[in-house]
Amino acid sequence: MKNTDRQVVDRTSASARMADMIKAANQSKSWPGSIRTDDGWRAPLASGDGFRHEFDDDVADGAWEFHILKPGLSIAMVDYTVMRPTPRLHAPGDNLVLSAVLSGKTHMQNRHGFEGDLVHGHCTVYGLNDKEEFRTFYAPGVPLKWASVFISREAFFDVTGLTQEGLPDDLVRFIRGAEQTLPPQNIPLSNAALRATSDIFDRSLPAEFTRAFLSAKALELACQILFFYSRSIDEGLSGQRFSQSDFDRLHDAKALLEEKLDAPVNIQDLSNATGLTRQKLQLGFRLLFGDTVARVRDKIRMEHALHLVRTSELSLIQVALETGYEHHASFTRAFKAAYGLSPSNMRQIAQEANTLAEKSKLLTN
Repeated sequence: MKNTDRQVVDRTSASARMADMIKAANQSKSWPGSIRTDDGWRAPLASGDGFRHEFDDDVADGAWEFHILKPGLSIAMVDYTVMRPTPRLHAPGDNLVLSAVLSGKTHMQNRHGFEGDLVHGHCTVYGLNDKEEFRTFYAPGVPLKWASVFISREAFFDVTGLTQEGLPDDLVRFIRGAEQTLPPQNIPLSNAALRATSDIFDRSLPAEFTRAFLSAKALELACQILFFYSRSIDEGLSGQRFSQSDFDRLHDAKALLEEKLDAPVNIQDLSNATGLTRQKLQLGFRLLFGDTVARVRDKIRMEHALHLVRTSELSLIQVALETGYEHHASFTRAFKAAYGLSPSNMRQIAQEANTLAEKSKLLTN
């Protein structure tokens, strides 16, 4: 036992069946302490309906949580490393499942042809009816970290506020019940989805705010995944297929933009450096980073300019040159358009704030 406050009041299965998880979450408020399972301990969450599952030391290092956020919407957060080869059975119920994987890889499969992968750096969209299940296998020593949002098919449009307009046909058919299975489909983890997933794991609000916060973040993550999923098979992209190698090259292209701020590269430079066509770069940047190559480049330049204006002793002319602007006037116009203040006004505000902070320290000491 890891905690002397824990009490053995029940011995439940640690299965990943949605029905079992919902039942445990609904009963968690009545638990007098943690309850024993086949492979660890479950404790009620202070934020409401849900539980945290901590594993025995010889099973896994880490834990996972399950939260019922509102009718038709729940979320599971996995963050552990198994100690030995671990097969696992999953029955996600009659839900659309949207998983954002920060770390790890596992294969999903059942005997009816349902097959796919949860892969590091990707989001997986899938769905089954309430009678179907699938198996995974976790290799020892591999950190597993992902968030899975579960949205009831019946309540999907009410929970999300979306309409079927703009959603892919296969997704709509599954939600409407015309199809009983939505096979797993992977899309890269976009920057926006990564931020939402990181916020889900790094939340620091007190318990009374947690449920509302997670509800908002779960819907944000779902929308980001569904938007990317819809865009990836949109008519305008139907002629383009992106491999994992392509997405790696897109990240390389963005890194090159960040490295060459003082002499910004253009799309032809990126094409030559990465081996991607101009069209694939433009489409890939819109998919992965949410904007065109030129606008992503300008955002990177402005973010670095803001940092230098606030924190460095470089002259504003030097800041302009450092961020690829040959003329101070064009730099000032771009900065003011981005932040609503001129570089000189922004620097003055930052200096005044630093002065106040120093005075506050002196008074405190």
